[in-house]
Amino acid sequence: KGKDPAILTRDTAEGIPLQPLYTSADLPPAESLAQQAANLAAGQKGLSVAFDLATHRGYDSDNERVLGDVGMAGVSVSMTMNGAVLPARGSVSVLAMFVVAAEESGVKAEQLAGTIQNDVLKEFMVRNTYIYPPEPSMRALTDRLVEEARAIIEEVEALGGMAKAVASGMPKQRIEVCATRKQARIDSGDDVIVGINKYAPAAGREQPVVEPRVIDNLDVRAAQEAKLKRLRAERDEATLQKALAALSAAAATYDGNLLALAIDAARARATVGEISDALERQWGRYTPSHTVGSGAYLGDFRSDGGEIEATVAMAEEFAARHGRRPRILVAKMGQDGHDRGANVIASAFADLGFDVDVGPLFATPAEVALQAVDADVHVVGVSSQAAGHRTLLPALIKELSAQGCEAMVVAGGVIPQQDYGLLHEAGVKSVFGPGTRIPAAARTIIGDLEAALSEGDAQAASG
Repeated sequence: KGKDPAILTRDTAEGIPLQPLYTSADLPPAESLAQQAANLAAGQKGLSVAFDLATHRGYDSDNERVLGDVGMAGVSVSMTMNGAVLPARGSVSVLAMFVVAAEESGVKAEQLAGTIQNDVLKEFMVRNTYIYPPEPSMRALTDRLVEEARAIIEEVEALGGMAKAVASGMPKQRIEVCATRKQARIDSGDDVIVGINKYAPAAGREQPVVEPRVIDNLDVRAAQEAKLKRLRAERDEATLQKALAALSAAAATYDGNLLALAIDAARARATVGEISDALERQWGRYTPSHTVGSGAYLGDFRSDGGEIEATVAMAEEFAARHGRRPRILVAKMGQDGHDRGANVIASAFADLGFDVDVGPLFATPAEVALQAVDADVHVVGVSSQAAGHRTLLPALIKELSAQGCEAMVVAGGVIPQQDYGLLHEAGVKSVFGPGTRIPAAARTIIGDLEAALSEGDAQAASG
């Protein structure tokens, strides 16, 4: 108290100075509005306007009940006006004003977007900014959500419960269809992602480069192997095997405390893999089923630009020239189980005219190469979401070469741009990063295939 305000200014962890006192001089209205305009131009969403309590409670400003409330806790809206950005409560009247204000500003209703904030529990039990009783205040959508949720629960029960539903693949397949439809809406621009399919940085504008930490997994593995070798040489093998046998026996009969038995095995210096193997001998490993869906991507790709038709036409022209459609194996290698993106790609490429094979999860490079040879694919598309690309993709290309397979290799997923050069040098033709539109990727692959096959034909003719 009594100190110079400049001395009391402190910085946040992000380096933003915080003053002890702010006045209108610190952020003049013109500057604030200019910042808001700049944010809107850059694609910012979610701007919100708080209305005063009179508006919240459905009263005009001249009602005697709101004598001391008008304009105090937010903006007053009694009539059509251009001040509202987003309606802040679930009031039908305010939303109507918002729509009409947009119309009179030359904005069509279909261009409007926003979220109505109307939390029933909060409004009726805490803030008390209600107008009508709860039942008419809720949209019919709420009842529909309940009905749809109950229908799913009944379907799961009919399958024998959630465990059996998961084993059947039903929940996974439904989620993948939703993800494929979502990707179609993103690719067509129907669902906006700021910075990806709208308000993207201007071409040529320098983007900040994030340098990820690079882990040499070969070094890590070598160190771990040395530790395991030392552990296995020093432990009492008889005590270990007795503990593992007890654990496996309990798993077979479902009788006994598995955690306690696993702790006993750990005390005997069992490794994670050995404890896991003891259980796996009785239970096996779960292998999910997968089928390539069709129709979901095209069904939700809403665009009149002819892009889908052009992509399908390229696939058909390829088939006419080479006697069959372009064929791709979508593969996952290592212990990266994030397969949603890979399955979306598989479904979308099937809709775009490709023959698609989907490999199993957790495959080795040798297993992927063998499947590529057996299926006689043109392309192997590898999805990498967990940083295994630096080791696994070069290993895959070596395996393909060893088996005489000339399939083109492409990659996608979460791969740092700094690694693109390494992958290209290893033989990866294209790397499709986050934000890639699927039709564009499909056309790139077909174009590269045509070029590679033409080059091969030319070499064969000259030889």
